[in-house]
Amino acid sequence: MVNPESLSLDYVPAFLPHREAEMRQIEKVFSIVKRKADLVAPKVFITGDVGSGKTVLARRFGMNFEAELLESGIRASHVYVNCKFEGTPINVLTAMVKQLKDSSFPLRGFSIEEAVELFVRCLKDLDTFLVAVLDELDYIVKKYGSYLVYVLTRMQEKDTFAGRRLATVFIVRDISVLQTLDQSTLSTALSPVVALRRYTPSQLFDIISRRAELAFAENAVRPEALSLISNIAGRYGDARYAIELLSRAGTFADFEQAKCVEPEHVRQATNILPYSVSAEDLMFLNRHQRLILLSVARALQDGGDAYVSTMEIEKFYRMLCEEAGIGPRKHTQLWKYLRELSDLGFVSKQISEGGRRGRITLFGLAVSAQALRSKLESQGAAEAY
Repeated sequence: MVNPESLSLDYVPAFLPHREAEMRQIEKVFSIVKRKADLVAPKVFITGDVGSGKTVLARRFGMNFEAELLESGIRASHVYVNCKFEGTPINVLTAMVKQLKDSSFPLRGFSIEEAVELFVRCLKDLDTFLVAVLDELDYIVKKYGSYLVYVLTRMQEKDTFAGRRLATVFIVRDISVLQTLDQSTLSTALSPVVALRRYTPSQLFDIISRRAELAFAENAVRPEALSLISNIAGRYGDARYAIELLSRAGTFADFEQAKCVEPEHVRQATNILPYSVSAEDLMFLNRHQRLILLSVARALQDGGDAYVSTMEIEKFYRMLCEEAGIGPRKHTQLWKYLRELSDLGFVSKQISEGGRRGRITLFGLAVSAQALRSKLESQGAAEAY
């Protein structure tokens, strides 16, 4: 590989294949800014499954739009913040200030009211039009409620000048999270929604072909290898997984000092990188959520079924807690955690009809139970990180 950085999940290509129509949708929403930068503050929601290109689309738009405004003589900036990574509304607000004003700015020690005042003051001091891209917004809404969305979408009521200088791109996995907002927030949060469909195998082939051109020497990746990757990742429509497979296959080829990346390198990559939940996603779960997720995987492996009951999950969960020397949560809390894991996309649900107990909710996984179990156990699911 000559440029491995272009296979990083943080890399933002200049051109995004098969997202041109969605980019035009966002640009249309924001086009009014060039004519009335001091009067409007547009906002848009981007939604879609994991690996559908939500983050890279929003980040590329932010970069492009900032450059276009600057060319038009409008002072502009853009920031990208991952809400799940920052963890709290306070940290989200101070993280934006840190990016805009001072990289050494302290991120802790503020109340929510102080963080809002700080952010408003920052916008006024810089006198710049800001495009704020907030990723994983559903995490903040589900954990802390409507307040952050309320503040950002009603900024003009807090300060007219700052409110007219703030445009927002909200990224959510599930647009239904808006239904949990209170009415006063929902009335101003309702905005155009850009929904991304899963990529098809042929679309993934185009995406990884472009990444291969950037990352490898000319003709260093056989077309057959790219085709195999796109077919494997195409089952899930996940560009992130396709890029990870290409990167790992390239690593195998480099290790063997092969002349090019072959289909066999892809198969080797698939063996050690089966489609699963990412380590990054697992990092944001608390100890008991990870133990419950591991319990689901173990219960599915033990029974060999597609779905398992909460009774089976709880049995394995209590065993894991005993092994870790920690007290298990009560049944109602376990049920709550299972709902949260379902909302976050870690587990799937199915309602079972009939039987002596009537309707019951069963839980399953969309990924390999063995792969998920191995990943959780290797990371130390019971550790308090």
